Amino acid sequence: MKIALITTKQLHDYTKEIIDNLNLNCEIQYFVYSNFSNLVEIYAKNYDLVDGFLISSLLSSQWIKKTYPICRKPVVSFNTDMLNLYKTLFNLVIQDRNTDFSKVYLDFMNSPLFPDKLQKLYDYDKPVYELSDIAENIEELDLGGIFNFCRSIVENITLRWEQGSLDLAIITFSNIAEELEKKGIKYHLACPSKDHVESSVHRIIKDIQLHKLSENQPAVIDISIDKFNPNDEIFNKDNELLPILLHESITNYNKNHLTNFVIKRNHGSFEIFTSQKTVDRITNNKTICSLTNHLKSTLKFTVSIGYGYGEDVSEAKYLASLANKEAKYKPYTCSYLATSMDQLVGPLTSENNLIVQNNKMEYYEKVAKKVGLSPINVQKIIATMKILKTDNLTAQDLANQLSITVRSANRFLNKLMETGIAEVIGEEFGTSRGRPKNVYKINFDS
Repeated sequence: MKIALITTKQLHDYTKEIIDNLNLNCEIQYFVYSNFSNLVEIYAKNYDLVDGFLISSLLSSQWIKKTYPICRKPVVSFNTDMLNLYKTLFNLVIQDRNTDFSKVYLDFMNSPLFPDKLQKLYDYDKPVYELSDIAENIEELDLGGIFNFCRSIVENITLRWEQGSLDLAIITFSNIAEELEKKGIKYHLACPSKDHVESSVHRIIKDIQLHKLSENQPAVIDISIDKFNPNDEIFNKDNELLPILLHESITNYNKNHLTNFVIKRNHGSFEIFTSQKTVDRITNNKTICSLTNHLKSTLKFTVSIGYGYGEDVSEAKYLASLANKEAKYKPYTCSYLATSMDQLVGPLTSENNLIVQNNKMEYYEKVAKKVGLSPINVQKIIATMKILKTDNLTAQDLANQLSITVRSANRFLNKLMETGIAEVIGEEFGTSRGRPKNVYKINFDS
């Protein structure tokens, strides 16, 4: 297993020392980035060389995810946690009991530490970045929003420094440190705690392991000739021309793209047995299907292509047949993909015009209208329950699976509670200090 650790120079030595002492059974490759453009360059250059990415700063990891929305390799960020932020503030008071916190600027709040801001810091149970009014939904920012957020922090700090109303900037986003240094602004970088860095490393390892398991899921491709009839005049007893041409075209594609195919003839159609990883490569992660384009260019007749992958070959075959039936509705060669979570994606012809249809969309829409969430979010919550194989979830469980903040997850759960779909059935105590987490039982059939 290979992991790329991408940090700013301010965090490089600190995090490297922590990780080097973990004695991990994997290879860690260390990279330093100076700005978002440099970060993207490092990510793109190493995408095919590593299994996952560990990146300092939530903003930086979101920049990657927004730049490459269809890239599948796991990305985990580590950020300043409340424990180390408390230590930083405590040390400030110890060093100077007369510290004027109204002249101490906290970057993620994008303001000085006025009393009302200090009050927010008592909420120990929240990640540090969730305390910001500006960045509470940081994962929903687009590239422009992320850039403007960083720019506003630097500009506000610079203005206050020049006005003399700032003695110190405490920063948690290390990507702005270099610019503050160039301006001669006094700052202190609140690093992530040792425990937080270690837990982030273990999380990326777990995510990579789960990703590899999903990549090896069985997949089936169901390809059929449209309006196939062996009695047509183009056929005779010795020469079934169309299936032969189709088989030849599939075989050539297999050779040219070095795909891992097992091809089985089925009357006028073909079943191809492979893996989810191969299907994702062929379909460019469910966007543009290169096999479809190949068959279009080499055949003078139309075919329907259905992809399916599931927990076993039988499920993959069934889903591929469903996707193939959907493709038959189109008067041209096209492809659809059905996943094991009742989702149908297609036609796989464009990144910009991807149509996502759900086999249970009517059900999702009905539930969504009842609870006040979007059908997609309802589907994601149901998918989370299937993945974790339980109806009992915490806000953290939901946040981890949906890659959203705990605050957003709590908002979802509150809406489910308001409509009687979820109820609190207990509490879960973590290994660290802080308030216990509510455990919710979710029943969409209620």
